[in-house]
Amino acid sequence: MKSVLQFIIASFFTLISHAQHHDFDSLQNWEGALLDFDWKKNEILLNQNTGSNTLVYFEANWTADVEFKCNVELPFSPSRNNSFELLISKDSLFLDPNLISLKVGESGSSDGFDVFKGNTLEIYNNNRFWGSGGSGVISIICNNDSLFFFEKYAQDTTRFIGALHLNPYFKYIGFNCKYTKSNANKFNFNKLFFGIPPIDSVPPHVSLTQVNSNNEIELFFNESIRNNHLK
Repeated sequence: MKSVLQFIIASFFTLISHAQHHDFDSLQNWEGALLDFDWKKNEILLNQNTGSNTLVYFEANWTADVEFKCNVELPFSPSRNNSFELLISKDSLFLDPNLISLKVGESGSSDGFDVFKGNTLEIYNNNRFWGSGGSGVISIICNNDSLFFFEKYAQDTTRFIGALHLNPYFKYIGFNCKYTKSNANKFNFNKLFFGIPPIDSVPPHVSLTQVNSNNEIELFFNESIRNNHLK
């Protein structure tokens, strides 16, 4: 009887784990303009030959400790005509006026991933790395009723962007690409992950310190840090 109970409990936690983790090895989780991309294991690459606007998305259940992570590669200078938005919305049409978006392509040579709610700039990202394009990891962690945004550009350290209250009805994540003909095959997203990360037994460490003023010191860690760990 004890072994049967252990098996049931183990199966339950396995189901919970699978429910919280997306497998990006196939198209089954994706919707939208699927034919506009080449699809590989945990990687999607825009593959078009004319300028346009393309959206793909998947359903996501934001619960405590869930993390979304993606490496974004944009080997060109973003602009209003060549931009990327990571969208978080309660509807799959992404028409919600209060949807959350991380945008790059708004600020020219001083570009960075800023966080918007609808059309309102909520978080100005002080890390302005993206003026000439490049590659960087975007990480979003759900903690209590908020989303915490991080980025790691190229070989730089992981930097905190900011946090926003999470609407409990938000359940879709979208990749919206706007591009001209010359960049129609240059949007690449890889190392995709959505779920509860495996337990990390290695403690984070401070990789960089920066004195901002007489009464402010900024610390940079080698990985994303949740608020409840900063005690």
